Amino acid sequence: MSALLRCGRIHVFCRAMHSELVKLWSLPAFWLTLAGTFGGALLLTLALSSAPPTGPVELDKVLVQPVAYAQAGFVLLGVLAACSEYAGGQIRTTLLAMPQRVSQRLAATAALLLLALVVAALVVGGGVLFGYVLLAEAAGALDAGLLVPSALNAIGYLAVLTVLGAALGTLTRRVLPAAAALLLYLFVLSPLVSGQPVTDTQPDTAGLAPWSLAFLVASIVVVKHRDA
Repeated sequence: MSALLRCGRIHVFCRAMHSELVKLWSLPAFWLTLAGTFGGALLLTLALSSAPPTGPVELDKVLVQPVAYAQAGFVLLGVLAACSEYAGGQIRTTLLAMPQRVSQRLAATAALLLLALVVAALVVGGGVLFGYVLLAEAAGALDAGLLVPSALNAIGYLAVLTVLGAALGTLTRRVLPAAAALLLYLFVLSPLVSGQPVTDTQPDTAGLAPWSLAFLVASIVVVKHRDA
C-alpha cells in the first residue's frame, strides 16, 4: 500500500510539474527574455572576440565571459515566472488545481530549474560555439580542460540564479522590487565588495546554491501561510 501511495504522489507531482512547464512555455515574456539573453550573449562574444587571445586561459575567459552579463536575463526569467502567477489572480486557479502549496511550489521550482538548465545550456553552448568559430585561428590554443568545467559551472550557476530570482519574486509578488534588488546586488554591490569589475567576476555555483536554497525555503514557508 505504501508503495502504491508513493507512486500516486510521484504521479501527481509529475503532472503538476508538467502543468508548470506548460505555463512557463506559454509565457510571451519567457520567449522575449530568452531571445534577448541569447542574442546579447552572442553580441558580447563577438565584441570580446575582436581581439584574438594569445593563450588558453585568455581564450577560456573570452568564451565564458558573456555569462557575467547573461545573469540579467536569467534573473528576469525567474522573477517573471514567479510573479506571473500573481498577475490577475492566476495563483488562485493554480491553488484550486493543486491545493498542497508546498508540493505546488516544489513542482513549479523543479519545472523552472529544468527549463533554466536547457536555456542556460543553449546560451552558454551557443556562445562557446560562436566564439570558437570566430576564433578559428586561435583554436589550437583552446584547452578543453579549462573550457568544459567553466562552461558547466556557468550553466549550473545561471540555472540556480533563476531559482533565486523566482524565490524573490514569490516573496515580493512584484517584478520590479525583486528584479531590481537582485540586479543591484549582482552588478553593483558584488563587484564593489570584490573590488573587481563585473566582467572579471567568475560565476560560482557552489557559492550561490546555499543562498538560493535559503530563499526558496523562505518563499515556500511564506506561501504556505499567506492567503494566496
